[in-house]
Amino acid sequence: MFKIRKDADNWFRKIDSRGPIKTKFDLFYLCLMLGLKKARLDEVIEGTDIYQKFPQEYEGSRFLVLGLLISAEMNREGLVFEDKASVQKLISKYVAADSPSNLSSEGFKKINGYASGGFDVLSELFEDVPQDVDVFIARYCAIMAS
Repeated sequence: MFKIRKDADNWFRKIDSRGPIKTKFDLFYLCLMLGLKKARLDEVIEGTDIYQKFPQEYEGSRFLVLGLLISAEMNREGLVFEDKASVQKLISKYVAADSPSNLSSEGFKKINGYASGGFDVLSELFEDVPQDVDVFIARYCAIMAS
């Protein structure tokens, strides 16, 4: 299950469902991409379940997200593609072919952890909770570009 931290849910309350942000998954995805980019991983202690699988709008990005997760974990564990056995073991740990999201329970735990880490980065770089969605998106893009 995809989860968004309760404090993140509260932090985003003024921009949730405004402008291009239509769902909690949009906010989750933004946090996830930042967490993966910055290699920031944090545990989700208290979270709100938001989706069991990728929403229709994100279905086309499912395999990209899975690939980014595997790549981030390979980097974190110091694995290289040439070590096929280790890479295969890592993939089987986080990916489940029979799951609607293609994530195993460990995969969900990691992906939620990267989203949580991305939220940590945002909350450290923003002085206050975002008030305006346009300002937030502009600052988010600048953070992703750095």
